[in-house]
Amino acid sequence: MIVPMGKVVPKIGAGDGISDKRGGPNRQTPGQGAAAGAVARHDATILIVDDELTNRKLLEALLVPEGYLTFSVASGEEALAAIAQRAPDLILLDVMMPGMDGYQVASTLKASHATASIPIIMLTAQHDRAARLAGLDAGAEEFLTKPVDRAELWLRVRNMLRLKALNDFFQTHNSILEQQVQARTAEVQRLGTANESLEYLSLHDGLTDLANRRLFDRYLADQTAIARRHQRPLALILYDVDSFKAYNDHYGHQAGDECLKQIAGALRSCCRRPGDMAARHGGEEFAMILPDTELNSAVQIGETARNAVMGLKIPHQHSLAAAYATISGGVAVLVRNRDMTVEQLTAAADGALYQAKHLGRNQMVCAQA
Repeated sequence: MIVPMGKVVPKIGAGDGISDKRGGPNRQTPGQGAAAGAVARHDATILIVDDELTNRKLLEALLVPEGYLTFSVASGEEALAAIAQRAPDLILLDVMMPGMDGYQVASTLKASHATASIPIIMLTAQHDRAARLAGLDAGAEEFLTKPVDRAELWLRVRNMLRLKALNDFFQTHNSILEQQVQARTAEVQRLGTANESLEYLSLHDGLTDLANRRLFDRYLADQTAIARRHQRPLALILYDVDSFKAYNDHYGHQAGDECLKQIAGALRSCCRRPGDMAARHGGEEFAMILPDTELNSAVQIGETARNAVMGLKIPHQHSLAAAYATISGGVAVLVRNRDMTVEQLTAAADGALYQAKHLGRNQMVCAQA
């Protein structure tokens, strides 16, 4: 049996920090912030679990006038079923019950993520240390010794509900923060992807998707510096589509764009190593940068590219070189032990290209720089 003890706690003013309803502070002191406001709830529910009807009725009689919503069950099994339907804010749990006792109920609730945060106050007539340790081990947060003192009941209930409200507050805000972090991370990743896309677009030709002049100039300067520093060869090939103005005039600019795209694909296919680069040099002009490539190998690659373009068999009725679209090329190589600038290497390749055009087009001419 539970026997109420002590005198009724009188209503205490707000300045004392204890309210007359549910034990919470009536006013928020300056600086308490949002977390303190989180405890000011008026709908807290308390589940009473006791196999004795008299005990359940008495606890309800003590709690309901304080503004709490209560519901009660007579066994551990009924408690688990009731909690599954409606989780309370606090559980008053008797230890000694037939069937599933209070320890088993507490252990079951604390083992589940859905119910682990519900605070439990165990009701026990046992005063020994072992019983309290068993309750703590099962997951109980507090104890009330039978017969229950009403003032102690109100204070422990109030404190547990405050802790529960604060815990719920921080869990909610942690969840919001996690969502914000995830959203910000996704935004950063999206911006990173967008920046990478913008960087790619700024360095590649919009029509052919080859490296554009900006990337070509940067890469050639870098590779020239590396070749000179490490005494390695560097090949540069400049190409020009033969009689391309006549092609555009006869077939139209749309067909001309398609012709350039096909030629770009053929040149790209001839860049077999990771360091090789094909670029659109401007208009109908293309280029290849071939690091660590001697003159003979560069000429061979140039011829392979020229034959690949011829193999496309793009009709060109007004070409001065063949019945199909063709390219001419000039090859220059920065050889070892030569202190040569980017401008000199480019001029050598450009001079070789001019010679190839002068000699009849659709051919490769080399000039060792």
